[in-house]
Amino acid sequence: MLAVLHELSAAGGPVHGWRLAELANQSGPNVYRALRRLQDAAWVDCEWAESSEPGRPRRRLYWLTAVGRHDAARLLAEQDVTVPAARMRGGHEG
Repeated sequence: MLAVLHELSAAGGPVHGWRLAELANQSGPNVYRALRRLQDAAWVDCEWAESSEPGRPRRRLYWLTAVGRHDAARLLAEQDVTVPAARMRGGHEG
């Protein structure tokens, strides 16, 4: 879950689940399980978005909430996982 949290923090804005899986080097099921847990904790929010590529399915975009950004920064610091501060400021409040 830390890898997913790190990549969400580093993204600084909405990112779709399969991209998170690639960035975190995790399987899709593991990433989506982590995202559900983070949503339950109110650290992550999401919304459906149409694909920019014709004929492609919609994607669910995920981002850290304000609470998620704050708590993720603290947790990642405690676990010694660094995310550049400039990338932590971004985000989407949807």
